Amino acid sequence: MVRAEDAEHWWQQRKQWFFKPARGFGSKGAYRGASVTHRVFAEIMQGGYVAQRMALPGERMMCAEA
Repeated sequence: MVRAEDAEHWWQQRKQWFFKPARGFGSKGAYRGASVTHRVFAEIMQGGYVAQRMALPGERMMCAEA
């Protein structure tokens, strides 16, 4: 859970996280930390959001020889 008292930590680390409403579904109301504005960040810090660490997609190796 995201808490206002940890705002400085979240702001410094925001590029590594997605912020999602705790009671939301799908991607509705979710924000990628790397692109969040100060105004939206302030709204997130009001409460009701969770943070999820960004997970990069896996890579697939392919052999070009056929």
